[in-house]
Amino acid sequence: MNKTYSIIINDNVYLVKLIERKMKNIRLKVDNDQIIVSGYHITREKSDNIIQRNYDWLVKKLDEFSHRKSIFQLEEIEEFKKVYLYGDLKEIYFLSNNQYRVDDVTFYLTKRVNNISDLRNIELKKIRVKFLKQLQDRFDYWCFVFHKKPLVFYKDMKSKYGYCKYKENTIVLSTRLVHLPLYLIDYVIVHEFCHFDVPNHSKCFYALVFKYFPNYRNAIKTLKEYSVICK
Repeated sequence: MNKTYSIIINDNVYLVKLIERKMKNIRLKVDNDQIIVSGYHITREKSDNIIQRNYDWLVKKLDEFSHRKSIFQLEEIEEFKKVYLYGDLKEIYFLSNNQYRVDDVTFYLTKRVNNISDLRNIELKKIRVKFLKQLQDRFDYWCFVFHKKPLVFYKDMKSKYGYCKYKENTIVLSTRLVHLPLYLIDYVIVHEFCHFDVPNHSKCFYALVFKYFPNYRNAIKTLKEYSVICK
């Protein structure tokens, strides 16, 4: 069972989430402003120890998130006042009769939702599906470039932007890509297309990626920065 507790770092309160997993070593990571510690028979004491040993690294990661939060106006996104669509920050206009509008498209609010976080998660799924057309257009373009027409499926994936099932001639893309600028979407699609020829992440794979997307290193770096708006 997962457990949580709070700690104070540089006068800020952060939630620490303990995740029980059968693994050899304890793993520490930062997911936005949440600290996650995973391990076998994980305890508060073990968690505190690994946090203390990696304190400087942890502070750096949390500072990076705080910086991105300011740049991307995350507070307004978390309050469901704005949403990113293809890299542009859009206003959410609330209308009468439990309706709201995003970029001239009207949606009906889900009723009986306990808090703003749950409401936001439910409504964003609807928004992503509604605005998939540009994502599909980019996929069709790269089908033309690669001279290949694989099956494509869209899923609401939080932990990855996409994956390639090369044996089944299928690519699966996250609906959360609709929040990203088009050039980052292009990189994700190129990345998955290249897996049809090289099913790993070797030097040969990235040499192939470079052929179609020379600026892929910068795209990888920028994707990490944009990950905060896809959570």
